[in-house]
Amino acid sequence: MRNGHLSLLSVLYVAIFLCSGCGMPDPEVEGGVYGVTFVLDGGGTEKTRSTAVRDEEYLREWCLFIVDVDGAVFETVPVSGSPYAIGNYPAGIYKAYAVVNCGVPEGDFATEEEIKSVRRFLEDESSAFSMFGSCEFSVPEDIVCSIPISRLVSKVEIDEVRTDFSQSPYLNAGPFTIDSMYLINVAGESALSDADTFLPVTWYNKRGYNPNEADALLCDAVSKAVAPDVPYATSHYFYCYQNRSASDSHTDTWSPRHTRLVIECTVAGRKTYYPIDIVSEDGTLERNCRYLIKELVITDLGVDRPDEPLSGPLPCRFSTVIVPWDTTFLISEEF
Repeated sequence: MRNGHLSLLSVLYVAIFLCSGCGMPDPEVEGGVYGVTFVLDGGGTEKTRSTAVRDEEYLREWCLFIVDVDGAVFETVPVSGSPYAIGNYPAGIYKAYAVVNCGVPEGDFATEEEIKSVRRFLEDESSAFSMFGSCEFSVPEDIVCSIPISRLVSKVEIDEVRTDFSQSPYLNAGPFTIDSMYLINVAGESALSDADTFLPVTWYNKRGYNPNEADALLCDAVSKAVAPDVPYATSHYFYCYQNRSASDSHTDTWSPRHTRLVIECTVAGRKTYYPIDIVSEDGTLERNCRYLIKELVITDLGVDRPDEPLSGPLPCRFSTVIVPWDTTFLISEEF
């Protein structure tokens, strides 16, 4: 329990328990067909409502696909404005797939492999983030099926930038300005399933910033002066797909490489860049994670190009915290 609210899943379990204790009939609908309630589980502990149309946890619509033991789609249930759905099925073992905020029309797929291989594009994530998940359930044993879902995108956050030129006092002579922040080497596509074999064809901001269809997710203009006693303490958030490129590159010829957060600055009229690799311990960028940089301390000039490696004594200090990105569904008041 959090903030005095029960999760929707908890409420459903309590309601079913109370009803069964009051002499309600078993979940059989008729002739060996049984009712099952499906609940989206995004890791949050409560269901809230919001009038905001654009939100990290916004649940716009979703589609429930029921798959039989042979991998064939048995039923498709489109859902709008609710984190749960109800279906009736004969006894057996099934798999439930939830495709969230993807606008998937009813009856689009014949097999589970077709569902899992659906290709999503980063520019389409601007209105509501895609989510995906699945679980197995048995009829008539399971009267409630909780489907764990997660976002396809990850969140990159930087909360504060400040300078410390105590080891490079000559830089105190001129103004220091943060011009912009952006992600480079960003995969522009993702499959619904977290498959090792998926290879993006489209990449955004290869080796540097270039205006593109996903700008709203990848780039922020800043134009703010920073001084040792005047840090820039405005949080910025960026959203990108996973990047499985465990090996890195800085060559001029493009090849898949690490995704980086670039802080583009001007020091006494000279342009300089501070690229930060956005990777987990295995060297890849994972989906549905929050990569958090609480504080970036700039101590010297950066590099001359956004994709150039930082070498020698690093010109900045930071630490990246990587945590799961929990989901609490926010449902629009206007369905």
